[in-house]
Amino acid sequence: MKLSSALLLGFLPLALAKSILVTYPQDTPDSVIKEAQKSIVQGGGKITHEYHSQAATHSLPPNMASEHTITQALLEWINSFSLGKTLRSTEELSDGTILWEILQDIDPQYFLNELPERNTSDHWVAKLANLKHVHKHLTGYLRMQTGKLPSGLDPSPDLQAIAENNSVKDTNKLLKLLLIAVIRSPNPERFVNQIQDLSLQAQEGLKIAIEESNGELVSTDVEDETNEDTKKQDLPVDLELQFEERVGKVIAENDRLTHEKKELEKALEDLHNRLARLQENNDTLQSRLASTEDRLVTLKSGKGDIGVSAKALESKTRQQEDLIASQEERIAAAQDEIDSLRMTVESLHVKNQRFQKLQDDYDELKTDRDQLARKANAAEKYRQKLQASQDFEKENQSLKNQIKDLQQQLKDADSQQRWSAEREVELEEYRRVLPRIEQECSEIQNLKKQLEFNNHALTERLSSAEEQRERDDALISELRERIRELEGSPGSPSLTPGTETPKRGTLQEDFEGIGIQESQLSVLPTIFEEAELTDSSKAENDELRKEVESLKEQPSVSWLEEELGKFAAYHADDESQIGSQFEGFSENFSHIHRLAQANSSQGYVIEPLFSPRTHGRFSDEYWKLYDHYTQALGKLADAQDSLEITKRALTDAMAEVGLAGKEKVDMIHEVKESNSAEVAKLRAEWDDCLHRIHLLEAELDASQELVREVCAERDELRSLFDKKQVEIHAEDQEMSNEMKRLLAELTAQENGDSADASQKSGPELAKEVAELIEKYLEKLAKRAEVSRFSPVPFSNAGSTHSGKVFAKSSSTAAVNAGLRPQPRRYIHHQNEHIKFLQERIRHFEEDDAADGISKERELELQKVIDNQARELALISSAWYDLQGRLQSNNVTVSRFRNGANISEFQKGWLGRQRSLVAGR
Repeated sequence: MKLSSALLLGFLPLALAKSILVTYPQDTPDSVIKEAQKSIVQGGGKITHEYHSQAATHSLPPNMASEHTITQALLEWINSFSLGKTLRSTEELSDGTILWEILQDIDPQYFLNELPERNTSDHWVAKLANLKHVHKHLTGYLRMQTGKLPSGLDPSPDLQAIAENNSVKDTNKLLKLLLIAVIRSPNPERFVNQIQDLSLQAQEGLKIAIEESNGELVSTDVEDETNEDTKKQDLPVDLELQFEERVGKVIAENDRLTHEKKELEKALEDLHNRLARLQENNDTLQSRLASTEDRLVTLKSGKGDIGVSAKALESKTRQQEDLIASQEERIAAAQDEIDSLRMTVESLHVKNQRFQKLQDDYDELKTDRDQLARKANAAEKYRQKLQASQDFEKENQSLKNQIKDLQQQLKDADSQQRWSAEREVELEEYRRVLPRIEQECSEIQNLKKQLEFNNHALTERLSSAEEQRERDDALISELRERIRELEGSPGSPSLTPGTETPKRGTLQEDFEGIGIQESQLSVLPTIFEEAELTDSSKAENDELRKEVESLKEQPSVSWLEEELGKFAAYHADDESQIGSQFEGFSENFSHIHRLAQANSSQGYVIEPLFSPRTHGRFSDEYWKLYDHYTQALGKLADAQDSLEITKRALTDAMAEVGLAGKEKVDMIHEVKESNSAEVAKLRAEWDDCLHRIHLLEAELDASQELVREVCAERDELRSLFDKKQVEIHAEDQEMSNEMKRLLAELTAQENGDSADASQKSGPELAKEVAELIEKYLEKLAKRAEVSRFSPVPFSNAGSTHSGKVFAKSSSTAAVNAGLRPQPRRYIHHQNEHIKFLQERIRHFEEDDAADGISKERELELQKVIDNQARELALISSAWYDLQGRLQSNNVTVSRFRNGANISEFQKGWLGRQRSLVAGR
C-alpha cells in the first residue's frame, strides 16, 4: 500500500505509556482525519508532529523498504544519544558496550549491573558474552513492561553472528528490540523528541520498524523468502536436483556447526586455562592470607615484630579479601560459562549425530544414482556399438594383419627399451660423477693461478738473489786482492797446489762447472763471521790463475745439445703411436695425456730421497689400465649413440601404432615420402651432434681421472720432498750449533775471558773445528752422491703408451750427469787442503816447542785456518743451492763455452766473498 503522508503522535494516555505512529492513505477524506485527531485528543493524547510526503511516486511501501534504509535510520537514531562519538557502521555495536550504555540511559534503575567483559578486543567470545547479557536484560525489560514480546519482531537474533561476523541483519533485529524498549520506557517523551529531530528518511525507517514490531507489516526477509518460495513453486524442479540442494544445505549447516563446535571447544579450553590461573591466584592469596593472619595473631600476642603497622596490615588484609571475593565471582561466572558451553557442545553433538544419519542416507542415494547412471551409460554405449558393429567388421579384417606386425615390433621395442633403461642408469651414474669432476677442475685451475703467482714471486726473489750474488762477487774480489797484498809475509804458511777451485768469473758459472747443491751447505755461511784473515800466501794467486786456465781447457757441452736433439726426435716418434689410441678425442686431450704420462711417477718406484739405494724401475701396468679405461669410455659413447638411434626408432614405431587406421597410415606414408630427404638430413645432423657430445663426455671423464691421478702424485712427491728438507735442515742446524760453540770458546780464550774460556788450548780447539768440518764434508759428499741417482726414463720396451720425461727435465738430467764428477773432486781437494793446514799446525807446534814461537803467531795461524773453513762453507753452500736448482724442472741452465778472465772473476760472487773473508 502506497502512503503519501505520515503523522507522528506523542504518547497515548499515561496509563498506556506508549507512543503511536499513525498513518493513513493519501485519498483519505479530511473529515475522517479530523475525527481521528479529535478522538486522540479526547483520549488524553497529543499530536506532536505531522508531515506529508511530497514525492508520492517515489515512496516505497513499508514491506518493500530495504534493509540498508532501516540500518541507516537506526544508526542515525543511535547517534542521537550522548555517546561521545559518532557511529559509522553497525560493527561498532558488536561488543554490546554502546547498547548497554543506551539501556542505562533509558532506565538506570533496572539496568544496574555491569557487562561481564570490559575488554572485548581479544576474541569474539567476549563480545558474545556481552551481547548475551544485553539481550537477556532487554527481553526481560520488555516482558516486565508489557507482559510479552512484540509479535512482529524476532526475539532471538543470532548473537554469535553479530559478535563473530558483524551480521547487519541480526544487528537490526537487536536494535529494533532496543527501539521498542525506548518507546515503552517510563519516560518516552524525551526519546520521541529526539526522533522528531531526525531526518525524514530516518523517521520513515523508524516508522517502518515500529510497524513491523506491532505486526502491521510483514518483515522484508519473510516477504523475500515467501516470494522466492513462490517462484520456486512456479518453476518445474527436478527431484534429484532438489534433493541435492537439500543435502548441500545440510552439509553447509553441518560445516557451520562443526566450526562453531571447534570455536566453542577453544573458548572452553581458554576458560579452563583461565580458571586454572584464577585458582592458582586464589591459592596464592589464601596462603598469603593465612600467613598474614598468623603474623597478626603473633603480633597481637606480643611475640612478633611490631615494626609493621597493624592498620596497614588490616587494610592490606581487606584488600586481599576484596580481591579474593572478586576472583571467586569471576570463577563462578567462568563456571557458568563453562556449563553453558558444555550444554552447547552436547546439543551440537546431537545435531552431528543427526547429520551423520542424513549423510549415510545421502551416500546410499548417491550410490544408487551412480549405479543407475552407469547402467544408463552402458545401455547407451551398447546401442552405439550395435550401430557401429558393421563398420568395425569391415575394418577388423584389414587391421588384423597390421596388429600382428605391430605386436612383433612392440616386442622388439620392449627389448630395446629395457636395454635403453639399463644404459640410462649408467648414464645417470656418469652424470652424477660429472659435477665432482668439474669441481676438481675448478680447484686445479685455482691451484694453477696460485702457482703462477708463486712463480712470479720466486722470479722477483731470483732477481734480488742475482743482485746479491753480484755484490758478493765484488766482495770476494776485494778479499782476493787483500790476500795478494798479504802474501809477502815470510812466516805465513803456503797453500798446497791441490786446492784449486774452478772459476769462470761468476758464481753461477762456477756452480755449473762443479754441480754441488748449495742448500746442502747453507747452514755454515755465518759460522766464521767474526774471524779475520791476517796473513795469506802468495801461492794462492798463482793457484787461482791455474784454475782459470784449467777451466778454459775444459771440453764444451756440445754433447748436451746432441742429447736434447735425440730426445726431441724420440718424443716426436712416440706422439704418432699415442695418437692412434685416442682416435675421436681432441688433440688437447692427447697432448695432456702425453705430458702427464711423461711426468708421472707411476712409471717408476721412488725409494726414500737422498738414499744410496734410490733407483728407478719402469712399470707400465697403470698406463695399460688407463688405456683400457679410455677405450671403455669410447665404447660407452658409441653405445649411447646406438641407444639414441634405437629410441628414435621406437618412438616412430609407437607413433605408427597409435595411428593404426588405414587412411592415417596412408597419410603418414605420403608425409614421409614428401619429407624423407629433409628428415634424413636432420637425423644425420642430430646423430653427428649426439656422437660429438658422447665423445666429449668420455673425454671429460678420462681427463678428470688423469687430473686426479696427477694431483695425487704431486701431493705425494711434495710431502716426501718436504720431509727430507726438514731432516737435512735439522742436521745442518745441529752442526751449526756445535761450530758456534767451538768458535765461542776459541774467541773467549783469545780475549782472555775466564768465564767463557774453555780448558782446552787453542790448537786443540782448532783440531776440533777441523774434525767437525771434516765430518760435515763427509755428509755433504754422501748427499752429493745421492744426487747422482735420478728417475730412469721410460723406454720403448713397454706398450705403445710408455711415457717419456719432458725435454726440459731431460736437459736438466743431462747437465747433472755431466757435472756430477766435479763436486767430488772439489770436495776431495778441499779435504786435502784442510789436512795440509792441520799438518802445518802440528809443524808450527813443534817449531814453537823447539824455537819458542809466540802465542800471537799461533793465533794468527788459527785465524788463517778459520778463514779457509769459512770460505769453504760459503762456496759449498752456493754449490748446494745451484745443485737444487738444476734438479728442478722449472730452472733453465745456461753455460759459457769459454772461460772467464781474472777481472771478470774478481767481479763475480766468489771473488767478492773471498774479498769479504780477507777483510777488504
